[in-house]
Amino acid sequence: RVCPGSVALEKMLSLSNSYPHPAVKRYEFKGTVKATALANVSLELFEKVILNFASGTRMRSYTDFDGVTMIRLNRQGQESQAVSLIRNSTGENGVCVVDLESESHKKIRDKPTDSPEYICIL
Repeated sequence: RVCPGSVALEKMLSLSNSYPHPAVKRYEFKGTVKATALANVSLELFEKVILNFASGTRMRSYTDFDGVTMIRLNRQGQESQAVSLIRNSTGENGVCVVDLESESHKKIRDKPTDSPEYICIL
C-alpha cells in the first residue's frame, strides 16, 4: 500500500519544480530500463543525485543517512515491502534487494515481468 499522502506530495513537488529555489531540483531519466536492472539504477540515482544534493557532501551509502526508507512496489498484486538495496560484488546488476519485513531478510530477485517500482522516503 502506498501512503495516503504520497500522491498529493508528488503533485506538490512537481509544481514546486517551476519555482526558482535552490532546494528544488529536477532530474529526469528518459530511456528504457529493464526490470532486472531497476534496483541498480534506483540506487545510483538516489545516492549520487538526490542524497549528494540534499546532504551537500559525498556519501558512501544511503544507509549513512538517518531516516531513509526504501519501499518496493510490484504491479503483480503483491503488497508493498520495506527493502534495503545493498551493493554486492557478484551478480549482473551489482545490487541485492533484501526484504526487511521477513524474519529471514530474504533476497528478492526482480524478474522481467515484475514491473517493480522503488520509492525512497526521507
